[in-house]
Amino acid sequence: LHDLLLSKLIKSKSLVKLLLDGDEEGLKAAKQVGRKLLKHGVPVEVAFCPPDKDPSDLGKEKVKELLLHSKNISLMDIDLIWRLHGM
Repeated sequence: LHDLLLSKLIKSKSLVKLLLDGDEEGLKAAKQVGRKLLKHGVPVEVAFCPPDKDPSDLGKEKVKELLLHSKNISLMDIDLIWRLHGM
């Protein structure tokens, strides 16, 4: 996540919804970006693409559906997911 965008999100304190790859890199991004935002009091929800798809592979309706069902995360959730996946 670009520093300028990150600083704008932190200032706004608005809910941020992330749609990430469903692979190890997506989990790493959830940890990295989620932690930064949560530590600054920004609420975060995360949705993951199917394992064999990237967000750019999905149509507009599928993206809306995934984001509609995104889940709120906390720092504890991030640490737990990280441990469960042995990362």
